[in-house]
Amino acid sequence: MQKSLAFLLNSFNNFFLKKYDVTTSFYIYLKAIALIFFISILSILYQFNDLSALENSTTAYNASIYFNAFKWVPLSFAKPLLWIGLGTSITLFFLILPFWMTLINAIIYSSIMLYFPTFLSFQWDTLLIETLLVTLLFISPKIIKIQKKDPWLVPYAQLLPLILLVIRLFFHSGVVKLISNDPLWLSQNALNIHFYSQPLPHLLSYYTHRFVVFNNLSVALTQLMFIIELVVPFGLLSNTYRKISASILILFQITIILSGNYGYFNFLTIALLCIPLLIKKTEKLVLPIEKIQFPKKIKQSMITNASLMAIFSIIIINGITIIHHPRSNVLMFESVFENLMVFNKFGLFARMTHNQTKFTINVSNNGVDWENIKLKYFDSSGYPTLGFIQPYHPRIRWQLWFKFINHQQYPTWYIKFIEDITKNSQNFPSILKNNNQLKKTYRLIKLCYQDITFNLNQPSQIWNDQYNKSCHIYNTHKKRFSILN
Repeated sequence: MQKSLAFLLNSFNNFFLKKYDVTTSFYIYLKAIALIFFISILSILYQFNDLSALENSTTAYNASIYFNAFKWVPLSFAKPLLWIGLGTSITLFFLILPFWMTLINAIIYSSIMLYFPTFLSFQWDTLLIETLLVTLLFISPKIIKIQKKDPWLVPYAQLLPLILLVIRLFFHSGVVKLISNDPLWLSQNALNIHFYSQPLPHLLSYYTHRFVVFNNLSVALTQLMFIIELVVPFGLLSNTYRKISASILILFQITIILSGNYGYFNFLTIALLCIPLLIKKTEKLVLPIEKIQFPKKIKQSMITNASLMAIFSIIIINGITIIHHPRSNVLMFESVFENLMVFNKFGLFARMTHNQTKFTINVSNNGVDWENIKLKYFDSSGYPTLGFIQPYHPRIRWQLWFKFINHQQYPTWYIKFIEDITKNSQNFPSILKNNNQLKKTYRLIKLCYQDITFNLNQPSQIWNDQYNKSCHIYNTHKKRFSILN
């Protein structure tokens, strides 16, 4: 009996309580997270006035979210809160008061997400919140400063939430593609169009597309992608395959960075993978049989271990999927996790878009003489420019891509956007270029959309127009759209 109990306790200790050396990996990880947070906050500050003009922030935020500074401070404090975030991210970069700086960063970012639900509700925003909260499990609130050579040993139980976050991120991304019934994923031809139909392609996207199409690699690369997303992440749970899996996943993120613009998302994922890539194993913990006293200590240990196992089971289950409707109302999994902004659903590109869009804006007072509004991230002809802009994330430009998916729908923020352009072409410096030659106000605004694809035959002329151009005119006096044939 004692041998069996010793075996069980030793197995538990060696799986959950065995310590790993994260001295180097955690040092790099914290600095990377601080830098990513700094870049994200700085980019939001640059776009803040533009986003505020388009967002109905007075009723947008969710007061039930636990990490929400606007429960205690007025919404007018949103911009100063971002400036505080810059300071806390710099402080975290120098590893000063790491627990408190990470916690403050999580509160600031989750609050700003709630302030801008239209423009900051993307998966990398929720991933950043989860990352910051998971990071708190590694640090004691008592630590003043982390030195580079300070030995840092953590049990596997502390590593597990971070590892499961990475697994959930990749596993969900693979699963949603399979269950979406999208014909492009099912036929494994998604990569024949993805590189130009993604929101913000860059120049390497074009050459990647040519390489994939000319060598007929879509099926093979799609199959490889599913293996990487659905199988490889689980290797992070194994001591034997952890570093191999982390290396493959990091390489996968680098290929995504080299083929498209997704803000800081892929950089954040690489930062998360730094710890499983660089951790070092320590000696096993073995509990001698003679140290086990029966029955009192065994009973206490078994109760403690059973409680821990119950908690770990919840974490593991939620690491793979999300409990939406638990049969028991005692723990209230969904509401607690939702309010904590953890255990979010992930899964990019569940359904593929088929075309990139050419977009032009013109203004007029008489409907005859039209003047062009110059946009950032589009050239003079309205084609998307193929610049490498990450980890910066142009929020209005990204949201315009969603608008292009269905030309007939006009969300509130978009109508506000085009109305404000007619009033002053100098508005929205984060998306509009300098238009000094234009007048201050206009009565009509013409919006033209046209699907485009990469032109594989002439690299000097990257874009190829499709035959579905449509133009809509918005009358700012009558507050309505009309279709221009």
